[in-house]
Amino acid sequence: RNMAVRSAIEDDRRLANLAIRSTWSFEPCRLEIIWVPLFAPSRLPDFSLPGPITFAEPDYPGSSLENGTGAARFHLETTAFEGSLSYLIGTSTVPAVVLDGFVLEGDSPGPRVRFTSYRHHVVGFDFAAPVSDWFGLRGEAAWRTVFGYDDDRWKPRPDVQAVLGVDREISDFMVIFQYVFRHVLDHDEPPHGTLDLEAAASMIPPGLTEVPAAIQAIVANEIAWRNRVIAGQTHEQSHQVLGRVEWKLLYETLSLALLGSVNVVTEEWFVRPTLAYQIEDALAVTVG
Repeated sequence: RNMAVRSAIEDDRRLANLAIRSTWSFEPCRLEIIWVPLFAPSRLPDFSLPGPITFAEPDYPGSSLENGTGAARFHLETTAFEGSLSYLIGTSTVPAVVLDGFVLEGDSPGPRVRFTSYRHHVVGFDFAAPVSDWFGLRGEAAWRTVFGYDDDRWKPRPDVQAVLGVDREISDFMVIFQYVFRHVLDHDEPPHGTLDLEAAASMIPPGLTEVPAAIQAIVANEIAWRNRVIAGQTHEQSHQVLGRVEWKLLYETLSLALLGSVNVVTEEWFVRPTLAYQIEDALAVTVG
């Protein structure tokens, strides 16, 4: 995903990559096997960190087959129930931040960080079923663990995530309501906040040939904490409520949608309105 793209259409952020998929159908079941042989990381917008903190070149896995991603899914589909079991092993496309060392030359010595990635595997389950004629019930859950997380504090902890949602179509309205839950296993909170990266960098005087162990520990703790933020693991448990309402007008050529989310633990929230108009079959305009 290219997070530097500004668009009202979420799919515009998706980046292409080579993938191979094989499907074996035996009603009412289906088995899918997917292989993405070449690793491609997500792109973040350009940004800088405060103070004398510099970025080194990213250290992503090379384009070798051993760094690819493989997945399999067993799917069951009937008139009353639809569900699947899945397994994935591969390299995370969401980057992490690690300490690359310290720059001691010049008038502003400080830490140097870089983006990197990590291997993980995920076991997932999802289902969808209608509840009479009133609404549809959907849910999914996943357990993820990262290889070597015990040895590297910057790596995400294992976690369990679950989503339960209902959807209902009423005339020209489509309403979706979801509850999102996350529980972090082996949760730990690195010491942080007493002295941030910028303050730690300011304690390194020019001309120093070796960084004191105390400052190295402060920087390592802050970087571990920043990775908890990136991975959404600042709390052992997280509860989030998400809703989307769409109203279709003018014979379904005009769509007004409102998406909103609230995390009751971190107190983060966002609202995203979208207006889309289908001018003709091959041309649409979206504003958001």
